[in-house]
Amino acid sequence: MDHILRLAVALAANPSPTLAPDVLGASTGASTLLLAVASGAVGAALLGLLGAWLVRLDDHRKWIRQERLQAYLRMLTIINGIFTAVVDARSDIAAGRPPTFDVKEMTKELPVAYAAIDILGPTAVADLAHKLAMASLADGINVPAEGHEERRKAAERAFTDATRKVLKIRNNKVVKTESK
Repeated sequence: MDHILRLAVALAANPSPTLAPDVLGASTGASTLLLAVASGAVGAALLGLLGAWLVRLDDHRKWIRQERLQAYLRMLTIINGIFTAVVDARSDIAAGRPPTFDVKEMTKELPVAYAAIDILGPTAVADLAHKLAMASLADGINVPAEGHEERRKAAERAFTDATRKVLKIRNNKVVKTESK
């Protein structure tokens, strides 16, 4: 504002087209001020763009995490459903009833579930999901082989541990204490 006042005083005192030296000094200050404002605006714009990019990156990470969680839960639900149906079929056979287990019906959702995990990754989790499915269906509806249940539980534990690691979920184990 001071430089505008100086310019007005200089023009009033000397109406010639040449500017007084005092006004030239003010003009240099104005250009410095204009440069500072412009560089501040450019800096603010760049920081805004950087902030928007970081928010978008964070949103993408959240989306991937949510999609992975849904894919892992779907796979675990399908595999556990198949395993439950296999156990029920074994009980039916042991009781002398015909089993109601339809392999095609029970496994029809597996390819889509595998595809989701393959796409969302990582491949180690997809491999563990496959191992869990194979461990669950290893004996079919026949009487399970020795150690089958332990192998299946180990495969399920490996799958869930890997998914927790990928999803960055801590395994908060609840420790029961006996009250006196």
